[in-house]
Amino acid sequence: MANKNASIQFSKIIKSLQKVVNDSIKAAALLPTSKFAADLVVKRTRLGYGVSKNMGAKEKFAKLSPNYVKQRKMFAGLDASTRPNKSNLTRTGQMLASIRPIIVDGKIIIRPTGNHKGGFSNEQLAKWNEDGTRNRPRRVFLNISELEFNQIKRFYRKTFGDLVRFRK
Repeated sequence: MANKNASIQFSKIIKSLQKVVNDSIKAAALLPTSKFAADLVVKRTRLGYGVSKNMGAKEKFAKLSPNYVKQRKMFAGLDASTRPNKSNLTRTGQMLASIRPIIVDGKIIIRPTGNHKGGFSNEQLAKWNEDGTRNRPRRVFLNISELEFNQIKRFYRKTFGDLVRFRK
């Protein structure tokens, strides 16, 4: 009889664990981790670094052209978090301020949202920066570096641990 009670208790534990795991992979439970990841991307970009491929290393953005630096010196709306010669995708600050996690078809995507004052979307502006041209270097910034991935994992583990403690 004791053996049956042990198996019943163990099945309850397994069901409880399955519920915690299932809850932890739902988009709503992942939003805090996604917000953390978005904040890492914004912070790195403001410091002047991008990541050209997912899980790659962070790389310093190409310098701004002398003509663009002159233009930024004359621009009255330059964001307080940058300088005229700082290559950090922050002219007005709108695009980076709009980056957030959103749920699309049950998946979480981190991207710029909303419209820019210039009449186009912040997402279009991000793509324009990432595409580059012969005269304008690429500035890829929406990928996650390997170091950032490790930070995100640590954040998720803590969040997951909190979820397990909350379930008890």
